[in-house]
Amino acid sequence: MALMAKAKKQAQGEQFTAPDIAQFVPQGMEDAVERIVAAGAKMMYSPQMRDEVMKQVQGDQPIATKLAHNVAGLLMVLDQKAQGGMPVQAIFPAAIGLMGEAAGVLQAAGQTVTQEDFNEAARMVFVLLAKKMGASDEQIMEQAGQFAGESGDNGDMGEATNDAEAAV
Repeated sequence: MALMAKAKKQAQGEQFTAPDIAQFVPQGMEDAVERIVAAGAKMMYSPQMRDEVMKQVQGDQPIATKLAHNVAGLLMVLDQKAQGGMPVQAIFPAAIGLMGEAAGVLQAAGQTVTQEDFNEAARMVFVLLAKKMGASDEQIMEQAGQFAGESGDNGDMGEATNDAEAAV
């Protein structure tokens, strides 16, 4: 029976597991990341956003696109509301945390989120946020390389970031 379950899981793609974002948080940015994720989750789950969240959940985009575009948009709204903006170093780790929350919403709505979907969304959100902040393609590639070097051999997220260079 376990063999059949494993084969089914492989056929569907590995089920999403939220990463421990602590490995991506720069020293001294822990509080900022935690506050951004909390503010984003509060907004995402607020009664005022219920209709918009349901509209996005029911959209026909691929799962990775839903995650990346909606989390990037949410972060841009939070940045506009924050006095003086959010610390740039905290934005990408917060995006990963919020994508974990958003993936949970999609799963609760009956949609399958695979690890591959999440990794693709991580690549996409990295590029989307960097572009929205005015980074050039060269700067994005440089940052992706630095991030990949820092994360070393941290599993799928390190691979996802390495692949971000190819996606630019």
